[in-house]
Amino acid sequence: MDQISRYRLPSAVEELAAREPVSLGILTAHPASLELVGGDGQRAHLEPRMMQVLLVLADAGSKTVTRAELLDRFWAGRIVDDSALNRVIVQLRRVVGEVGGGLSIVTVPRVGYRLDVEQVPSLPDAAPSTGHLPPVDRGRRRVLAVATASLVALVGGTVLLLPRARPDPASIEASNLHERARLLMSDMTPQRDAEAVALLREATRLDPADASILGTLALAHQRLAEMGREEDAPAAEARTREAAGQALARDPGNADAQVALVLAMPVYRNWQRAEDAYTNLLARFPDHAPLLAGRAKMLAEVGRFDEAMAAMDRVFAIEPNGSAYHWRKALGLWSAGRPEAALALITRARRLWPANWGVNATSFWLHLYTGHPDAALGLLAELHAVLPPQAQAFMQRSAEALRDRNPAFSQSTLAENRVAAATNSNLAEQAMAVAGALGSLEEVFLLANAYHFGTGFTVADTRLEAGERMPPRRRKTLPLFWPPLAPARADPRFGQLTQAVGLEGYWASTGRQPDFRRNLLR
Repeated sequence: MDQISRYRLPSAVEELAAREPVSLGILTAHPASLELVGGDGQRAHLEPRMMQVLLVLADAGSKTVTRAELLDRFWAGRIVDDSALNRVIVQLRRVVGEVGGGLSIVTVPRVGYRLDVEQVPSLPDAAPSTGHLPPVDRGRRRVLAVATASLVALVGGTVLLLPRARPDPASIEASNLHERARLLMSDMTPQRDAEAVALLREATRLDPADASILGTLALAHQRLAEMGREEDAPAAEARTREAAGQALARDPGNADAQVALVLAMPVYRNWQRAEDAYTNLLARFPDHAPLLAGRAKMLAEVGRFDEAMAAMDRVFAIEPNGSAYHWRKALGLWSAGRPEAALALITRARRLWPANWGVNATSFWLHLYTGHPDAALGLLAELHAVLPPQAQAFMQRSAEALRDRNPAFSQSTLAENRVAAATNSNLAEQAMAVAGALGSLEEVFLLANAYHFGTGFTVADTRLEAGERMPPRRRKTLPLFWPPLAPARADPRFGQLTQAVGLEGYWASTGRQPDFRRNLLR
């Protein structure tokens, strides 16, 4: 079944039948007949949902309608992701091109959409319009207006009044590619980001003047630089700067380009500089979801989860259907001492993205650490076919150790997890948490020092997600604040660790203490 009609509101046809025709420059929308009529009489049929979205944009005039507003209005309560709305926008743009153009659906990056309507100049001797001219008359009037406007020139200032050109097919295709790339990037995985880069490069070739495409390309390159191999990072960072520079040359106010440059800054052991940069740019772009998410991630890395979750609430208000935003927020809620909310969110995420690795892995660990080992093991059985063997063995023995609490098996699990930690930075992070949950503080600090400083053994930069890497200069401090490490945070060695990694200096210079210390004072 077509995705649009699948989520059609039962009253859509009745509501549209009551609407009068709407003039959109040289086009006319006829809600009752679900038709869009061009200036030369060409007609195209719209699906009800397409007509509904078009009318909401038309009613807003030149104002931007957010994606959240459209999703809430037409898909409220439905389990859908952004692809439902993206499909409607892509199809609307295609239909507008088919009936002769004159109307642009402008993407306001990371916010929503607005209509840009081509206006038809009035002729001095034209008869008053009733607003319902037959298609032939409307077409003739446009021809006369265009001919007249093309001849008008003010000699003193040499101002030539020319009509807008119809949307170029290449520009429409570039816009479609742009939307598809943005949807891919919502997964926040190297594979999807690489696919998005390919689409955005083609979109740039088709429409090299579009700064918004170049800005999104800069964001995609920045993500690849952040998550890719260390040896590939310099080239990816150079591509980020190049795309951002090209976008800003065309549009100095381009938000995505500016955000890409700020997000490209290192965060690990550079928290204060990163926070200042995020705060300053958010003053200009307070509703930029990737920037808000970047700040939330940075706040979580320094143990300020209450503030991080406030930022993620704003992210969800803007982009409520990003898979990576879901599992990252679930981890944050758990770390902020809200396990029920974390489990509810990750359960919803699994309904939306049942095959997403980040969502499933987060669901496994949250169920395990919140006292549901059997549920975690059940999920692991479902993921058997998609898990790397090393990860499957690690997760299986960790869950069984936490379920059974057998001292001998716990000790063997800690030893095997330590070996696995040396091969994979993901597993090193989880090995710390498992050790904390099993009550072995010696193992926690042994793993933490190896992970952060290479003391005892070296932790490889590989990750479980294909294509992801995390070299020593981009390590995470977030796991230090996970609930299973609460006993470690009460140990004097924890302060020594945070001093050596630079967190104590950050907390002192900013005057902002992590949540776990503030909670001790309450």
